[in-house]
Amino acid sequence: MLLRRELTIWTMIVWTTFCGGFAAASKAADNADTESAQSIEVDSGIAAGIPFSPIQLDGYLNVLFAPGGDLDKSGLRLQVGGQGGTFIQGPTEAQANFLLGYSFASGDNSLTLMSGVGVQSTHFTGHRVRNVNLEWASSAELDTKPTQSTTLSAQASYSTALNEYYSQLDAGYAVAKDLYLGPFVAFVGDDRFQQGRVGAKFFGIKFGSAELGLNAGYLEDLGKPSDRDHDSVVNGAFVGADVSVRY
Repeated sequence: MLLRRELTIWTMIVWTTFCGGFAAASKAADNADTESAQSIEVDSGIAAGIPFSPIQLDGYLNVLFAPGGDLDKSGLRLQVGGQGGTFIQGPTEAQANFLLGYSFASGDNSLTLMSGVGVQSTHFTGHRVRNVNLEWASSAELDTKPTQSTTLSAQASYSTALNEYYSQLDAGYAVAKDLYLGPFVAFVGDDRFQQGRVGAKFFGIKFGSAELGLNAGYLEDLGKPSDRDHDSVVNGAFVGADVSVRY
C-alpha cells in the first residue's frame, strides 16, 4: 500500500519534470523567433538512489522570474519552487518556498543570491505522524565559463527546517558544440542524515528551448547510524536528470 502510493506520487513528479518540461519547450520554441529576451526559467529534476540499499527518490521544480524582463541581465529575481523526497520504509518529505533576490550577470557569468520563506511537511507513515514546519530558506548559484570550451557551476541552499542543506559543484568540457561532460560532486543532508555524491555529468542536450542534463555516480551515507531516525542509503549508486526551459 505504501509502495503503491509513493510510486503514484513519483510518477506524477516524473511527468511534471519531463513531459511537462518538454511540452513547455515546444511552446517556447514556437515563440523563439519573436521573443529574444527571456524572463522566465523553469527548472526541474529528479534523482534516484539505486541498489544496495532502500530506494531513495528526490525531485524539484522551480520557476524563476526576472521582473526586469531579461534573465541574461542583472536585476531582481523572484522564485517559486518546491521539492520532495522519500525513502521506501521511511518518511516522505515535501517543501514549498518563495524566494526574492538579485542576479549579477555579465556575459556568460552570473551570480544569483536569494532568500525567503517556505513550509516543509514530513510524513512518517509507519507512525501516522505528519510534521509541518515554517522555514527561512536561502540559496546561491554561480555559473561561469572560464574559457570558451569549459564551464563551471556551483550552487548551495540552506533551510532552517531541520537545518537542511544542499551543495553542488560541477564542471564541464565541451566535447561537441554546446555539449559538455565533466565531474560532479554534491553534499546533501539535515539534522538526521548526511550524504555525499560524486560522479559525472553530461549536459547541454537541446530539445527546442529545453536543455537536458544527465548525471550518475556513487553515493555514500556520511552520518553515523545513531544520527538517523529512518533507514537511509548507506552506499550505492545514483542517476539523475535535470531539465531547464526558458520563456
